[in-house]
Amino acid sequence: MKYFTSSTYQLKIYNKGVGRIVTPEFLDNLGNGLLGSNPSKNTVLHKIGNVASVEYILAKDPSQINCLNSDMETPAYVAAREGREDILRFMINYLKEKNQDIESIFTRSIDGQNALHIAIQKHHLEVVFLLIKEIPQLANRINESKESPTLPSCRRRIFWNSRTNVEDAHRNIF
Repeated sequence: MKYFTSSTYQLKIYNKGVGRIVTPEFLDNLGNGLLGSNPSKNTVLHKIGNVASVEYILAKDPSQINCLNSDMETPAYVAAREGREDILRFMINYLKEKNQDIESIFTRSIDGQNALHIAIQKHHLEVVFLLIKEIPQLANRINESKESPTLPSCRRRIFWNSRTNVEDAHRNIF
């Protein structure tokens, strides 16, 4: 799972919606300053822009994958909310390789809502199919409001825009 191979590879990090390209040397020189958290308790992994950045950060500090921000969200939950299927796929494989508890990393501890809840609410089809394929037990988990991931969508009559979108997303994941 190597996505960067030399010191000239650029890593991307987002801050307030703006992407910034940084080099591994830049991250190394900043040390714990960048790998620490900000006032909202977002770590760099919460704001990551590409898979190479995720790999780089986790190689430096594997505990980052467990960090919670002020909204009690893990980086994996944020990636699902933002529709980052590529980053989620990497994180899932990383967690499986490390034999870590995958389900808890994808659940927001403040209300029990999991990554599948938010992916469905945000209409991120590829993320939905990836999560159902890789972590099927998320579909059966209810949040503190006693809602399964699909219940709010059904109640509000939120449906996917077109059959083509669903078929394309399904084909990309399976």
